[in-house]
Amino acid sequence: MLKKVLYTLGLIAGLGAYTANAQCVPDETLTTAGVYPKTFTSVCVNTPVEQTLQIVIPANVKLPGFPDIAVDSFEVVSVNNLPAGVDYVCATTNCKVVITNQNDVAHTCLTLIGTPTEAYDDEIEVTVKTYSSVGAITQPEKVAFKVNAADSEACVIDNVVESVEAETVNIYPNPSQGTSTIDLNIADNSEVQVTVFNAIGNEVANVFEGTTSSTNLEVSDLSQGIYFVQVIVNGEAYLEKLIVE
Repeated sequence: MLKKVLYTLGLIAGLGAYTANAQCVPDETLTTAGVYPKTFTSVCVNTPVEQTLQIVIPANVKLPGFPDIAVDSFEVVSVNNLPAGVDYVCATTNCKVVITNQNDVAHTCLTLIGTPTEAYDDEIEVTVKTYSSVGAITQPEKVAFKVNAADSEACVIDNVVESVEAETVNIYPNPSQGTSTIDLNIADNSEVQVTVFNAIGNEVANVFEGTTSSTNLEVSDLSQGIYFVQVIVNGEAYLEKLIVE
């Protein structure tokens, strides 16, 4: 006799839609001027992106033979050579920061958001302009970024077999904005393992392992994007795509 097993998978969709919610928080623990990271984490075509770039600016202009000159403000004036389908959101209005205290450095950040539509392997150029009593200084910074083609090795899930029996594994709702149910129609006392992978094949959650049972499960920290739920029943693997919105 077949027994229907329900697994409830709580899905918390990262920072939400690509709006002001995507605004980042400056990391004030950084003490050396520059941009961080120097290389963004690689992603796949048609996979949502939300990555943060920290920007650290010297709070004083240093000229040989002269006292330090305080920087009054700075702004991100441009972000060029972005991958197709990707934009950015600054932490502040108009990407400007007014310096209110004269520590050694000042901080801001921006978030890359969107869904890349083409493969890309290049550098994004971020231009920052600082303002002081001696005028404006423009400084470009470059950050490496790679978008892998959807059919590339980096974007293919290995060691999984796609289900040919659609009635065995069913995930709903899909796409999901909160909680999805994994519905398994399998024999009693089957050994079951449920694992979630991201779009580039990295395991992000080991959801369940054991004999069949009904249980409520929650997985946090899943950002928007495409995931793959691998279900192994008595050694036979099934794979279903799950979209988190």
